[in-house]
Amino acid sequence: MKHSIHIVAITCILLLTGAVSPARDAQKNVLFLGLSSNDKNNIEDIKKINDLFLEDIQKTLHGRISVINLSEPYAYSVQRDIDTIAAANRSGWVIYGSVKIDEARKARVRLYLYDSTRKKDVIDRGFTTALRPNAVISSNLEYCYSYIGDYKGYFANVGNIKNTASRIAFIDFNISGDSGSEYRKLKSRLKQHMEQHLGAHLTVVKDESYPFINMNSEQYRSEKRLSAISSAIKCDWLVTGHVFRNDENTDHNVIVQLFNGRTAGYQNVIQISAPDFSTAVLLAQKRMESFRLTMSIASGYSLHPPTDMRYIRDMSFLGMSSIDPNHTTPYSVYSRGDEVVIGAYGLISRIDDSGRIRGKIGMPGSDMGEFQVPMKIDGDGSGTIFVLDTSGKKIILYDKSGSPVREIFHNAAAAQDFAVSSAGYVFVPDNQKSLILVYNSEGMHISSIHLNGETPVTITTFNGKPVIISDKDNFYCLTYLSEHGQVLRKRTMGINRSLLLISRCTMDKNENLYGVDVSKNIIFRIDKDDSVRWITSELPGNDRKYFNVPYDITVSADGNRLYVADMQNKRIVCFNVLKNLKEAKSAAVYMVFSRKHPAGSSQALYYINMALSVDPKYMPAILARAEYYSAVGHFPTAIALYEKVLQYNKNNSAAKRGLDKNRLALYGEYARFHEMNFRSALGTGPESARPHYEKSVQYYEMALKLSPADNALKSRYDAVVALFNKSQGVVEVKNAEIESISLQVLFSSLYKFYTDNPLGTAVIRNTTGHTIDRIYAELLLKDYMDFPTDSRSFRQIQPDDTVRLDLYAVFNNRILGITENTPINAQLTIRYSIKGKEYSISRNEPISVYNRNAMTWTDTRKLSSFITTRDTAVKIFSRTTAQQFRNLRPKFMNTALQNAIEIFDTLGTFGITYVRDPRTPFTTFSRQKNLVDHIQYPRETLRFRSGDCDDLTVLYCALLENLGIETALLTVPGHILMMFNTDVSEANKSNVSSDDSRLVIYKNSVWIPVETTAMGESFLTAWDKGLQQYRKFARNDQIEVITSKEAWQQYAPVTLDDDGWEPKIPGIEETDRLYHGDINTIIETELTRRIKVLENSLQQDSGNSRIYNSIGVTYSRFGKYDQARSYFEEALKLDPGYFSATNNMGNILMLEGKFDQALVFFEKARTIRPDNPTVHVNMALVYGKMNRQEKSREMMLIALRLDSSLHKQYGFMLETETLKAGKVDEADPVWADK
Repeated sequence: MKHSIHIVAITCILLLTGAVSPARDAQKNVLFLGLSSNDKNNIEDIKKINDLFLEDIQKTLHGRISVINLSEPYAYSVQRDIDTIAAANRSGWVIYGSVKIDEARKARVRLYLYDSTRKKDVIDRGFTTALRPNAVISSNLEYCYSYIGDYKGYFANVGNIKNTASRIAFIDFNISGDSGSEYRKLKSRLKQHMEQHLGAHLTVVKDESYPFINMNSEQYRSEKRLSAISSAIKCDWLVTGHVFRNDENTDHNVIVQLFNGRTAGYQNVIQISAPDFSTAVLLAQKRMESFRLTMSIASGYSLHPPTDMRYIRDMSFLGMSSIDPNHTTPYSVYSRGDEVVIGAYGLISRIDDSGRIRGKIGMPGSDMGEFQVPMKIDGDGSGTIFVLDTSGKKIILYDKSGSPVREIFHNAAAAQDFAVSSAGYVFVPDNQKSLILVYNSEGMHISSIHLNGETPVTITTFNGKPVIISDKDNFYCLTYLSEHGQVLRKRTMGINRSLLLISRCTMDKNENLYGVDVSKNIIFRIDKDDSVRWITSELPGNDRKYFNVPYDITVSADGNRLYVADMQNKRIVCFNVLKNLKEAKSAAVYMVFSRKHPAGSSQALYYINMALSVDPKYMPAILARAEYYSAVGHFPTAIALYEKVLQYNKNNSAAKRGLDKNRLALYGEYARFHEMNFRSALGTGPESARPHYEKSVQYYEMALKLSPADNALKSRYDAVVALFNKSQGVVEVKNAEIESISLQVLFSSLYKFYTDNPLGTAVIRNTTGHTIDRIYAELLLKDYMDFPTDSRSFRQIQPDDTVRLDLYAVFNNRILGITENTPINAQLTIRYSIKGKEYSISRNEPISVYNRNAMTWTDTRKLSSFITTRDTAVKIFSRTTAQQFRNLRPKFMNTALQNAIEIFDTLGTFGITYVRDPRTPFTTFSRQKNLVDHIQYPRETLRFRSGDCDDLTVLYCALLENLGIETALLTVPGHILMMFNTDVSEANKSNVSSDDSRLVIYKNSVWIPVETTAMGESFLTAWDKGLQQYRKFARNDQIEVITSKEAWQQYAPVTLDDDGWEPKIPGIEETDRLYHGDINTIIETELTRRIKVLENSLQQDSGNSRIYNSIGVTYSRFGKYDQARSYFEEALKLDPGYFSATNNMGNILMLEGKFDQALVFFEKARTIRPDNPTVHVNMALVYGKMNRQEKSREMMLIALRLDSSLHKQYGFMLETETLKAGKVDEADPVWADK
């Protein structure tokens, strides 16, 4: 009884119940017609079973959807169409069925759910149940509730939820094979574990909020359904999975998947196989931390906020060194009692807890006790310092006073890390050989620790004993050793290495691990129980807010003080544990809190940071920070802060005094430091001492300029000059003469261009009366260059001859901070040598600097400087857009074209529009090429949501290039547009479009021109307009084509500082109109054109099975599987043994999820052509979808033996199930078209 029911006096019932009321909404009504039976001997039992079903339905659906009861099962005799009854009661769904009472008084039930919209039964369940309330009735009715829930938002009852990113819900698991109760408890056990151990800052949604989400074996992997559930219950994250026994029935397999509803895809997978189920569950629980990490990373680490470990200060000035401070890069940091030891390039410093520099250890060099690159520092707890010098491939021991004791030369390949035990034993990882080399305190190699398949990641110590952190199956394994290297114990963390890269780490006395992740620029703490306590990526109140390669980390034994070597920012960052802190909304209040604590204390500095996080320009806080750095002798940092105050208020007297005081102190320190080196170098020879002399004199002169009345300073200066003159033979030489200096106008946007192309020239005449042996120029623009840039040198310049020197400049990123056209002084120094002695002359020359948006059109290639593909805003927009459309892309379409459509249509939805700039119209500047134009960077166009033709072209090129799509600039008279490379050769152009007239062939590749001013319209409109422009001007050779790649060779894109702004990308539903309009038009146009050609062939040869197959393949590649099926079937009628059609029918069935039926066709195709790799690939895919991994691998290996070229596209099939999760579902089957 599938589509009709038996009813007595049903019309009367309808009238009496008022069921025909037109006010009822069909989507709000469920009609229960009862379980019918012809058994008149068990009327009471039949009535009872109906009552049980009705009771469950009414109890469950009460308050969620209206239930209309029309069950009269003991009186059925007249047939009536179910559609009529549903329509009469305005019911969207009808629950009905049949029942028979067997001899054991059990009810044999056939249960149906009828969908009146689709006009068919959608649920058909057969089962036996007792005549009492029980789980069998409820569990079978749940299938009905679940189906209705798909259309009713799953009856979600979640209220007004704003933060969906921190919500996670556990959905039903698919249970295969053993259906025992222990399997069915997995969901609740994992959920309970997350609530109890990982629930901080995370909301685990209660089951009551989303009833009736029943995930059967087909649905639990449906990303579309999971996305709908995520949206309905306002929860970004869903957990589901699969539990089954292996083929041998020996192991329990647990797969737990984390689904992200925002991106509509799986983000993490836990895969466990264990001999007993309890072990499998414990391992799965242990690895649930990786789910929380995945969620946290997606939301900017919101689930792991710093607790009481607070940022206090950073230290960029690490002490006086002969190395240029700009090159003093810190690599290592080690906490020793009340001080920290820092290893930087050419320098090892000791700094106390207040930040004051205590002194240095060792000196740079290659002799005994000297170092070059102190890559890692450790200690044995007794005060002895061990330094790993990677250049010397040695470890140097220094005693408490800093004197070298001995050197240990190790044999580890490319060692970057090591550890020292409290017994003085040294442990050096050798990553290439996966072992740890052990040396005793005398430096003898005594043993090696083999890791048996694990790869060493880093090494640290816990209470004086080494701990090896290694990689085991992409999870971290910790091996605890004794002081002498015996293995004590091992434990495996539940943290996936792909989520958190422990680059280096340290441990406190409580076994909490503190680490750095150089790939994500974060630091973190992992507690003893493997839970991640906090993750930090930002420093509140600091101008350099983010880490840039945090390379090393150390913590005090009590865990209260933490130091990080932030390598690329060239600083040490300090954190302290602070409790009972107060919060405020204004910088002024935070400064009140700061003044209640001693100046320079951790609490005082913390509140200063918070004040500046609220208001970065709050001058009392900047001054307080400057005074702290001044007090502890960090003069360069103090100077920069006082200068910052004077930028905001040039008359601030405190800042002026502080600036002069710290400059004087810094110049004095530098002068004395270089004087010491000068006096030391005199023993080697006067020429070796000259560079130190010149530096010393330079800084003494700078100090005397600030304090001309300082007699002690003047006396030291005179003594240095006198000593130098005594060491040199003084020859009377007149100065050379600078005849002329010519400097171009400087465009900030082209600052990288001037590295290899002269900014100007200087003409020098030799007026010295002697032959100049060598002469060159140095150019410096203070603040915008880190150091002077040398010109090419010339030799043997005769008296009265002239030489022309090209002037180059290597700028830093601060040049991009110029927002208005500004004149700046350029310092030109001419250096020359005569008879081995060095001389120099200097002159300041003004140069005009244009702001970073300025450009002239003398060379169109200059525009490539603005195509900033690596800018954060560009990366976020392009990658987020591409990710959103990942599961919507037609598999037949060229990837570059799909990406281009997605980006273009999303930009239009985002609100990007073309606006002709009346101040700087491109038509004017393209004709008058020396006029200065204003060009927007992509981030600015995204922020302003408008631009003219050059701005929009730059934006679109940047977004596509970020996705790896090659672009080109197209200039035509009065206009600029672009085109992109589909990466398809001319020979295969039909793979992009069968209409040659829509394509541009450039350098043997297929390109598509795009009119970027059409943003807001469809992509196809922009394609048409771009094509019109290209054809119009190409005919008369009036078009200029410049690829971005070629232009970047001359004009590299600028590197903008991250300003923290991120665009909010429109969702798929917002872009739907434009996107599907473009995609559907392309599909219909291309499909119609291709099918027409094949059908014409079919008219000529109607019995040709291969033409039928080709039509089917064409429909398949365009996603029209129903049409494709009919042509494959016709091909097989004509030729039942036709391999291609047989294979393709299997593909159709596989795509429909009918895996067993698909295998039948694949096996038949394999019998026909056992040597064909195509069918073996498809069999590997279908076995993968069925989770039969061993068979999948077997078929894939056969396919690769037959055709090794398949590895490029399908080699992932040989990966582990965890790695290939999701890839199988996305993979294209191989269609046979011969």
